[in-house]
Amino acid sequence: GVCSSRNYGVSYAQGKYIAFIDNDDIYDSHFLEILVSQIENDKSDIVKCGRRNILVLQDLRETKSKDFGFPKSRRYKYEELIKDYFSIKMSGCFSAVWNGLYRAEFLNLNNIYFNEKVIHGNEDLIFNYQILKQKPSISVVDKILYIHYYRISHSTSTKFYPDQVSTRVDAIKLEKEIISEIVSETDKNIIEFEEFRECIRIVSNCNDKMERKEYIFFIEEQLGRRVFHYANTCKKLNIYQKYDWILFKNRWYDLYFLSKKVQRFLEIKKFLR
Repeated sequence: GVCSSRNYGVSYAQGKYIAFIDNDDIYDSHFLEILVSQIENDKSDIVKCGRRNILVLQDLRETKSKDFGFPKSRRYKYEELIKDYFSIKMSGCFSAVWNGLYRAEFLNLNNIYFNEKVIHGNEDLIFNYQILKQKPSISVVDKILYIHYYRISHSTSTKFYPDQVSTRVDAIKLEKEIISEIVSETDKNIIEFEEFRECIRIVSNCNDKMERKEYIFFIEEQLGRRVFHYANTCKKLNIYQKYDWILFKNRWYDLYFLSKKVQRFLEIKKFLR
């Protein structure tokens, strides 16, 4: 699997830095040059760059793209990182490992490897949260240097595997140890809501109604519903988040699943024009 392959590569790597890339993605021609320069100058443990996500349909046509990045290049001490955690997380900084470099010495000293029991997604999140628990310094670069192709036919995010929910919950529990240090209760609540929402989104790919109910019970049992007790959280959400927040608060999950099906149908129909 991908985790064992990456661990094998990390264990035999001889260089100062570790980089990852998916087999069908692309580095910008200056990816290594810019990131190595940044991490060397800043003496950071990790450096991250912006990425461009490109959706590819089953007939291999490229459709919409979306950029994720940082407003400016800078170095974060861990304390500064926690202070700005919400905005950094929303940039997609921790959702993948291929959008940056990791100092090999830091990984080895802290015995950080990929969990080889994780097969169908969330391995990058768990890896990055393990790193954050060690309080690293992180640099970010204000350039889009990685092109990620999101293929509908291959992506685990459009398919359902039973282990996806439990591994996502494991990742969320790791993150909770990190966000407990965040001062803003609103930021913490929004992060908790977004993670709850992602778990339900994963379940929306399951076609068995009884299984969906079992997974929802598991999610609520593991994550709780504390976030839905705070109306102020809802006020800070965008219109799409508010819609889902209301559905989840009232446990109108079937309506959410129906809306996701309609959304996917309309998106695919739009792209096929």
